[in-house]
Amino acid sequence: MLSANEVTALEGFWQELLDSKEFFQFSQALIHRDLDGAHVLVDGSAVAGVIDFADACIADPAFDFSGWEGDFRERALAAYERSPAKREQLSARAETYRRIGPFHAVIYGVECSQPEWLTRGIEAVRAGLKA
Repeated sequence: MLSANEVTALEGFWQELLDSKEFFQFSQALIHRDLDGAHVLVDGSAVAGVIDFADACIADPAFDFSGWEGDFRERALAAYERSPAKREQLSARAETYRRIGPFHAVIYGVECSQPEWLTRGIEAVRAGLKA
């Protein structure tokens, strides 16, 4: 479902990730693991709470920021980590996790015979290659 150029780009992405020592250097923490707009309660412009901790685990805290982009992610990261250098590392890992996310839809589509998930996942993978 991918062109030769797309496959080459994906191979490069995965090889660069696997070769990166920095990506795998982090302190594990208790994370929500399913943090998105459906699980964050907002009152006006302030976060009022977080719900549904069923997927919580000990892992890379950057994963919890992968579902957010732009200014919201940066503001959340600033509240979480005061060190600019560590915040930049968290942001970079969160962006990598965001780019990996569509592969879950691809795998689900294939393993569960859900062609719409597969198509949606492939489209998101392609969009990530252009980003």
